[in-house]
Amino acid sequence: MSEKLNFFHDLPFNAGSIVSKIIFENERFTATLFAFDRQQNISEHRAPFKAIIFVLQGEAELILEEQKFILNSGDFIVLEPDQKHALRALQPFKMLLLMIREDLEKS
Repeated sequence: MSEKLNFFHDLPFNAGSIVSKIIFENERFTATLFAFDRQQNISEHRAPFKAIIFVLQGEAELILEEQKFILNSGDFIVLEPDQKHALRALQPFKMLLLMIREDLEKS
C-alpha cells in the first residue's frame, strides 16, 4: 500500500542524535531517510553496495576515499561499492540514502 511522506516533516531532527527511517525496501533497493543534528557523524566505513546520497536539507561534509566534499541542499553524489567514506553534519542535515543491492546492468 502506498504512503505519502514529507521529507521535511515526517522525520524531525532530534537534539544530539541521528534519526533514520527506512521508507522503501525490497530485494534490490533500500531507501532510508536520515536526519542529523549539527555535528553528528557517521564514522569512516565501507559499504558493499552502490549508494546514492540525495541532500534534502542543510549542509554536511563527506570524506570519500580521502577527498572532501561539502554537500548542500539539492546536491547528490554516487558512492561505488567498497569506497571508504565518512559523513559529518555541519548544520542540521537531512538526506535520502538509496542503497542499490543488485547490479542493474546484469538484470
